[in-house]
Amino acid sequence: MLTLSLHSALMLRLSPLSLSLLVADLLYWRDITLSAGCLTGLTLCLLALIQFSVISIISYACLLILSAAFTLRLYYRVLKKGDGGNPFQKYLDVDPILPPQQVEVYSSRLVVLIFSALSTLRRLFLVQDTKESLKFLLLLYLLTYVGAVVNGLTLLLLGKTLTSLPYTLLGCEERGAE
Repeated sequence: MLTLSLHSALMLRLSPLSLSLLVADLLYWRDITLSAGCLTGLTLCLLALIQFSVISIISYACLLILSAAFTLRLYYRVLKKGDGGNPFQKYLDVDPILPPQQVEVYSSRLVVLIFSALSTLRRLFLVQDTKESLKFLLLLYLLTYVGAVVNGLTLLLLGKTLTSLPYTLLGCEERGAE
């Protein structure tokens, strides 16, 4: 049985087997103070994050970026009364392509999906097509309401609590048998 403190485990750079034994010690509550500290810290972090929905944070950040880009595009089109060109055209013309050496490392399907998503997001955020960007703006706005109602961190906290419960009960039965 391996019982090390968390600090000494990090300092020794344990092998994966030793690290898995340390995690098992945490889950079986063999060192009660260390396990209680880890569980309390994790629970407090999750409870603090429950106040702010991840979906809402991402949606509000994207709304801010898209609103600024849309405002700048509208400024160039209406107030400048020029050709109405896109102020982001130089960024839209750049192709986000990896060098061939790196493309070989990744699977071709994953690379195609990533670049397709980046290209689509670039078009939406830099307002290449006004109608599509307005639809995206509406979708992001609706996602803020979804994020306010459904909070994934609540489910994560519940799942973490339910998964640690059998280990705790099993550990109590083992200590009672000894």
